[in-house]
Amino acid sequence: MKTNAGRCATALGGLCGFSLLFVLLALSPSFAADGHGIFSASSLTRMDAQALRDLITEHKGSVVAVNIFASWCPPCREEVPELIQVRNSFSPSDLVLVGISVDREPMALLTFLNSLRVNYPVALALDDLAPTLGVRAVPHLLLYNTSGELVLNHRGRMDGEELTDTVRRLLSR
Repeated sequence: MKTNAGRCATALGGLCGFSLLFVLLALSPSFAADGHGIFSASSLTRMDAQALRDLITEHKGSVVAVNIFASWCPPCREEVPELIQVRNSFSPSDLVLVGISVDREPMALLTFLNSLRVNYPVALALDDLAPTLGVRAVPHLLLYNTSGELVLNHRGRMDGEELTDTVRRLLSR
């Protein structure tokens, strides 16, 4: 019998074979739809490893948190509401929080995001993203300091208070 984490890890192993039907939009903070937590198919972008590197470079001076998740993953479903609270705790210039979904069914992702009124941008992962980052299971959180250096590579669900404290420490340096 597989645990929830085992199911998430097993499903992620087949990530390289999936394809998405959405048009790649320019990478910008506007990919969070209308800015009020309402996502649509046209508001989802696709992100590869290079686009993530560009995002981190573009936001030097801010802490960047990247949450790799799936809407069907139980630990991810528990973590996202905490990430919404973390996003509310910091200004956009202090913390850039981005979700990257490995979902294979974009409509299920949209339903999930809209049901929670997610308040940060979310993109769909392209085939190279997870393997390049060494991500084999979700949820997975990457945290970059204000210099763009990876300071936390967290496998599994991250506690919202712990993340908030870590971001505060990084901002105070």
